[in-house]
Amino acid sequence: MIASTAAFLLSEFADFAVYTPLARRRLVLAVVASSTVGLVVDSLVFLWLAFGSLQFLEGQIIGKLWMVLIATPLIAYWTPLGVCASLAVSIICSKALDI
Repeated sequence: MIASTAAFLLSEFADFAVYTPLARRRLVLAVVASSTVGLVVDSLVFLWLAFGSLQFLEGQIIGKLWMVLIATPLIAYWTPLGVCASLAVSIICSKALDI
């Protein structure tokens, strides 16, 4: 439990540190880069704390990286739709409320 919690917290901090500066420029690049850094940190910390070994590090990274690569086209496709939908709702609401 300690290894999992420590790995989660450290990987989230690493993810955030990479994602934040990149998010305004290129969202998809930010997601891929931050996810990659986060999954490496998560795998390193968890394997080391839980098992005292990095023997399965390569498999952990490859498995998690596949999930990032599979999700990337979905993020690229749906993000503009989500932004447009949010913008449309904001415009409609502001007109309805005469803001």
